[in-house]
Amino acid sequence: MFAATLPRPDLEQAFIVDQTMYNDEALKDAESDTPMKGILVYAAAKSETEKAMWKWMGEHKPGFVMNTIVSNAKWTER
Repeated sequence: MFAATLPRPDLEQAFIVDQTMYNDEALKDAESDTPMKGILVYAAAKSETEKAMWKWMGEHKPGFVMNTIVSNAKWTER
């Protein structure tokens, strides 16, 4: 989940997370001096890793399938 977004417990309504989202906010905020720095660095690393993995898959088109999972989110058809 952290590759796509940070938890947002203060929201009043649900928001959509889809396959186009990356946690660019964490990458920017990971350089700040905050008590959340550890989780922000982790989230930024997850996001950048997934971007690189999908880029590699697109460029090399290997003979295997790559999947990523957001395991703590509720799936909703749009």
